[in-house]
Amino acid sequence: MPLTLLHCRRFLIAAVAALVISLVLWWGVWSIAASQYRIFINQWIEAHRPEGYQVTYDSQDLQGFPRAISLHFSNFVLQNPDGVKIHANDVSLSTYPWRWHRFTAKLKRGFELAIPFTGEKTLFITTAATVHNHTELAETGDWKYINLEMTDAKAVWGTEPFFSAGMFKFAIKRPAIPPIDRTLAGFTFEGEANDLTLPPGLDSPFGAKVTNIAANFRVMGPVPDPRIKESVAAWNGANGTVEFDKFFLNWGPLILSTRGTLGLDDDLQPEGAFSGQIGNHQEVLKTLMAHDYIPKREAGMLDSALNLFAKKLTVGGKSGIEVPITVQLGGMFLGPVHVFEFPEIEWEPAPPEPAVIAPTATEPTPVMANPSAPQPQPDTPSSSPAIPAPASAPAPVVAPAPAAPVPSPAP
Repeated sequence: MPLTLLHCRRFLIAAVAALVISLVLWWGVWSIAASQYRIFINQWIEAHRPEGYQVTYDSQDLQGFPRAISLHFSNFVLQNPDGVKIHANDVSLSTYPWRWHRFTAKLKRGFELAIPFTGEKTLFITTAATVHNHTELAETGDWKYINLEMTDAKAVWGTEPFFSAGMFKFAIKRPAIPPIDRTLAGFTFEGEANDLTLPPGLDSPFGAKVTNIAANFRVMGPVPDPRIKESVAAWNGANGTVEFDKFFLNWGPLILSTRGTLGLDDDLQPEGAFSGQIGNHQEVLKTLMAHDYIPKREAGMLDSALNLFAKKLTVGGKSGIEVPITVQLGGMFLGPVHVFEFPEIEWEPAPPEPAVIAPTATEPTPVMANPSAPQPQPDTPSSSPAIPAPASAPAPVVAPAPAAPVPSPAP
């Protein structure tokens, strides 16, 4: 049977009808899922308010049909119980139906991350570019994985410039059950920054610009609050360490790849040992010598020793060597060479405990005797020796000897 224009028209009408019905059905499913997602987010906000979380926004609406569900907020502010605050003028939380515990976020039109420290100083990280985030929640509603990626980031420590970066990203995750000792990781961090500009004081000897820095590390044991000296001291006393699985640094002529362990000494200053690989080591030695980190008279001996005893390899496409790296005494050492000093960590003293005022002793209120009641007779001398009240003894107080027993009267 030949295909006529009528058949084509009927087929087209049927296809369009099927498409419209499918879209209507999907719109219904999407609307139900979107409504449930809105309920999930709002319930999370309300459930965490008693724990100290604060979430405010000017408006909230659903977007994203027909694909992912997106909950859009304007002038969004999230602050956790520790005072860490995130603010963005335009925030979209996107997820797929019934995967409420995993979502991505876009934070646009101005982003600010504020991390308060003791001593009335706060670290601010800001950018005008769009910030991307992925978050995973545990069944309890607490986060177990968070990442953040931004460009053109700037950091300010209080009111002083701290660093700027062309690209800055990090990811952190924690176990569902916190560890009870240092054998398990309580916190895992992966981070990277490109085109990092260092603050004054950290710009020597290789310059103020770090081409690339990347680190993967695990905080072993219960995670301390790095802002509180007592918390860090307790973690350090329990032999807590930071295990660096990867640390890469391309800073001026220095190409460094290393892994090792970092801890704190008794003064809560960093110390550690690493196995390091240094690329372009000849240029590194020349730069250290030019900045008087290595006396010129020792340069030849050091170069000969490194060439003789260090293992030769390639790092970052440059010929290099493998040397031990130590962090101690407030500085970093490449083998025996002191490369640069870290600024000392100045821990804020703990606030003084409030004074406890002892209650003032008051004289007991005398009880008026009943005139009609028989009055007690005055005391008469007794054959038993009187036991005087003990006088106040000077410090140190010595416990008095037990009193002699009072003899019973003769029958």
